[in-house]
Amino acid sequence: MKKVAIIGAGPAGIMASIKLKELTKGKLEVILIEKTSRIGKKF
Repeated sequence: MKKVAIIGAGPAGIMASIKLKELTKGKLEVILIEKTSRIGKKF
């Protein structure tokens, strides 16, 4: 299985990771990396 890492779990990072999973029908492992303790803080 191929892997992709997305750095930054703000709105753009979260949407990119969701879209990648949808487009590849789950065949791609998406890793979301965030330096703070919670994701989506800017929402």
